[in-house]
Amino acid sequence: MILASYCAAGFATAGVHALLALRDRSNRFHQRAIAIALLVGGSAAVAQAVSGDALARMTARNLPTKLAAMEGDFQTRSGAPLRIGGLPDVRTSRRDIPSKFQMVLACWLFIRRTQPCGDRIRLHRMSGRMCW
Repeated sequence: MILASYCAAGFATAGVHALLALRDRSNRFHQRAIAIALLVGGSAAVAQAVSGDALARMTARNLPTKLAAMEGDFQTRSGAPLRIGGLPDVRTSRRDIPSKFQMVLACWLFIRRTQPCGDRIRLHRMSGRMCW
C-alpha cells in the first residue's frame, strides 16, 4: 500500500502542476515539480510491479493453499489455469468464469524454474469450512 500511495500521490501531484503549468508556461517551478512528481510516481509503479511479482512467487512457493484461495480454486490440479473475472460459489465448489487461460498461472509463477510448468504448482484442496 505504501508503493501505491507514492504512485497515486506522484501522478496526482504531476497532474496538478501540469494544470498550473498550462496557465503559466514560463514558471520553472511547475516544470520541475512535474518532472519530480513523474519520477516518484513512475518509479513507484515499477517498484510495485516488481514487488507484486516477488510476493506472488513467494506465496505460490510457501503457501499454496493461500494461492488457491486467492485464485478461487476448489480442486487440486497440476498446471493451474489463470482465471480472469468470475465469482467463486462456495456451495457448489465451482467458479463462474468468463475467461480461463490454461497453464498460464503455473507457467507465470514458475517461469524461471527448470521443471515443466505443469508439474511445478499443485494447488491443494482447502480443508475445513470456508468463510467469505
